[in-house]
Amino acid sequence: MEVYYKKSIREARKTRTAAYCRVSTNLENQEDSFETQKRYYDEYIHSNPEWEYAGIYSDQGISGTDTKKRPGFQQMVTDAINGKIDLILVKSISRFSRNLIDCRNYAEKLHSHGVEIRFEKEGISTSDPSAFLMFGLMATIAQSESESISQNMKWRFQKNFEQGKYSLGNGRILGYSTTRDGKIYINDDAWIVRKIFQMFLEGYSYRAIAEAVNEAGGHSVTGRPMCLGTVREILTNETFVGDKLLQKRPPKNFLTHKPDRSVDYDSYYVTDGHPAIIDRETWNAAQAKIKSREGHRSYECGDSSKGYRNVHFLYGKVICGNCGSRYRRRMMVRGKKRYHIWSCKDRMKGKAKSDCRNRNIREDDILRAVCEKLGWEWNGAEAFDQVEFKKRIDRIVVYYDHLEIEVTA
Repeated sequence: MEVYYKKSIREARKTRTAAYCRVSTNLENQEDSFETQKRYYDEYIHSNPEWEYAGIYSDQGISGTDTKKRPGFQQMVTDAINGKIDLILVKSISRFSRNLIDCRNYAEKLHSHGVEIRFEKEGISTSDPSAFLMFGLMATIAQSESESISQNMKWRFQKNFEQGKYSLGNGRILGYSTTRDGKIYINDDAWIVRKIFQMFLEGYSYRAIAEAVNEAGGHSVTGRPMCLGTVREILTNETFVGDKLLQKRPPKNFLTHKPDRSVDYDSYYVTDGHPAIIDRETWNAAQAKIKSREGHRSYECGDSSKGYRNVHFLYGKVICGNCGSRYRRRMMVRGKKRYHIWSCKDRMKGKAKSDCRNRNIREDDILRAVCEKLGWEWNGAEAFDQVEFKKRIDRIVVYYDHLEIEVTA
């Protein structure tokens, strides 16, 4: 009597094998290494008769501490979960991820979908029952190395800040460039900055300034047409008067890459540290005018000492992108329907020298946009989380065709 055994689908076909490659910088001396990795795995996979080539996934010039910002890595994980990959080859744990939490989570997630990962340098395979213990130990070491590098960089930056040493970065500040030896100089775009300050002090709106700059052949630092928001940023950037505020925000956490508010840090203000495009008299006049435009902040925010009560949580947060004034809340009645809108204060008053014609906006539209920005589900104004809003949102700038929602750093 002959017995026939039916092979499983996995046994009947070849193992679909992929590889992941990564280098953390775009330096030329790593180009060969990156290309060599891909070429090696391509030949290695094709040379094994029991394997079926499932692709080479790669990321170049990207840090290994944040897997969410590695498109090649994310595509590999998606394909593996969708059943397109059985085996993933990686040179080492540090190439896979330097973040211990991400490293373990992704390895376990892929393992639960029947996907094996082999780390060649460490000789570890997630198909081995004891692998995760060793894997966790090695990943901890990799994370510690990354943290050490991050701390060394922070220390170096801190010492430079204390000595007033800094770099503007080529092409990052309009009107400035930097030589190879780090010397900052004023370039041919400086006229754009001077024109913006001049027109602002003459009473022109942000929109009028942006349009005039574009018509004169000007542009933003990226080479794109000047916009309202960029005009305001230039007017409030101390760089153009020759000063520089260093360490404006807390240093970033080496894992999350976000400012770590639990860390103590010092800010340093350097005066006349580099050539000035705008003289100090012009700068001071512009700052005074900006404060004047923003107007009665205590009224807008509801100063209780003046008798204002039941202040709406949006007061002081909604700003006009055209003239810089704050928006006020108004009740609108259409038949039996009643709803609230927000309007530019200067437009409502018809303030002298203000040519603001910025739009009104319904309150529900503002709240919906905030929910979309923060990833919240919209369940109506009544369910809107006002407390969390005040913590998360710095301000909302209203333009003719869109909103810019600035999240608190």
